[in-house]
Amino acid sequence: MMLSSVGQRGDAQHCRELGVAAYLTKPVRPSVLLDAIRTVLALPDHSVEPPALVTRHSLRETQRPMRVLLAEDNRINQLLAVKMLEKRGHSPVVAGNGREAIMAFERERFDVILMDIQMPEMDGLEAAAEIRQKERGTGGHVPIIALTAHAMREDRERCLDVGMDAYLAKPFSPGELFETIEKLSPMPVAPKFPLETTAQESKTFDKAALLARVGADRSVLRELIDLFLGEYPRLLDDLRKSVRAGSAKELAVAAHTLRGALSAVSADHAADTTRTLELMGQGGDLAGVEPAWAALEAELEALRWALLAVAREEPSSALRR
Repeated sequence: MMLSSVGQRGDAQHCRELGVAAYLTKPVRPSVLLDAIRTVLALPDHSVEPPALVTRHSLRETQRPMRVLLAEDNRINQLLAVKMLEKRGHSPVVAGNGREAIMAFERERFDVILMDIQMPEMDGLEAAAEIRQKERGTGGHVPIIALTAHAMREDRERCLDVGMDAYLAKPFSPGELFETIEKLSPMPVAPKFPLETTAQESKTFDKAALLARVGADRSVLRELIDLFLGEYPRLLDDLRKSVRAGSAKELAVAAHTLRGALSAVSADHAADTTRTLELMGQGGDLAGVEPAWAALEAELEALRWALLAVAREEPSSALRR
């Protein structure tokens, strides 16, 4: 494989004459390099017929785009998943709940469905079961990947029982998402991002993990932070109202929604604190809710300033407004 800093006319022909298998110009994205290596290793025997030169252009041509139905009610998680898919050349269609997902499924053909479990109007389990019921009349089968904030064994079993094919616990990385899709889909998909990170974890959020989740794309990182900061006041207000009203049911729902947004921006510590409030609401025991709420408020304020500091590293739409 030849890596060149400056591409010149005639380089491709010269590489073929030298027996070079792939020719890429630097800088090379890690995902492109990994895809090129995989392609080269899969080339046929050179003694039979010289294979075509692997280039950026040929790699793009061999990656067939997929139509992906994303059923997810959280806007921040929607943005994150859509950006992951679009960066791989795929075309996502977003549904805000299970009912919308079924309508989209009836309207057009999809190669894979990403189905959140906890959604308003109709949850992911009901939607998946109805989709499987409709497929019995057509003989088709679209892979359905469950997306859930829980990583419990019983949750996984519930997903598989209604006919889902795989299970991802949020927050998931691009590598985890595309590795799961690759196992279920016969189509070639782009390679996964490396999962390693060397940056030290922040007290408020893990910037290195968040960068890895968006494929080291700083523009997507800023857009995600911008969206979170826009959604954050409403989510916080919903949680505050449920605490003041002493409503266990509303507390569980509001805490679950906020926890999903916090996990999406790798604010794991605040997400864990929110999980405590969610469990209080689910159990109907609000003893100790006030100190837990006060601790969460302090964490979220620190998180807001930390995210604003990252956003200021380069101008974002939130700061321009």
